[in-house]
Amino acid sequence: MQLRLEKFTPGEAASITAVKQETVHNWRRLGHLPKPIGHARYNLAQVLVMFVMGTLVSRGTAAEAATKIASEAARATYQSAIWNDRAYSPAAHAQAKADLGADAHRIDVLEHMAKAALRLAGIEDERHPNWLIIWADGSLELLYEGENADEEFFSNVDHSQPFAQGPIVVFCLGAIARMVIDLLPRPAFDLVEEAQQ
Repeated sequence: MQLRLEKFTPGEAASITAVKQETVHNWRRLGHLPKPIGHARYNLAQVLVMFVMGTLVSRGTAAEAATKIASEAARATYQSAIWNDRAYSPAAHAQAKADLGADAHRIDVLEHMAKAALRLAGIEDERHPNWLIIWADGSLELLYEGENADEEFFSNVDHSQPFAQGPIVVFCLGAIARMVIDLLPRPAFDLVEEAQQ
């Protein structure tokens, strides 16, 4: 199964992320976002970067600091987004079901599509993080499914350490992924057309 990332126009990206096109243009001009080649069109990974940047900046983070966080946070959110059925076109669902057989369970079909989406992004680690923690010193930590968040994070922090001195930001990556997927005007992933293979 070969997938392709759907492209979204600047206007669609602005609707999805609540970040104005002028702001995106300024961030690109200042080097906070990469400049597009040709006409600007954004795939899911790029939309997630804009969404995270917009979220951080709207909560008081300077654009320079948000830039450092956004790509890592977007990559982690991408790893959660690919586990949402709505991220895939009906054609992708049909192909995955055909690949696995008519009696394939829904979760197996989703896993098949998610693995194709990971390959598309060049991500080898199949685990997907549930939480992104931005510590007071700006360092990032990801907590993955299967890790005990209560033990690892919520009750086992040495508050005397510099990274814990001050405010921290905690992102529930699954919630962010769901919000973005729900705002997309069409699925983020579709099949590669026969002529493109």
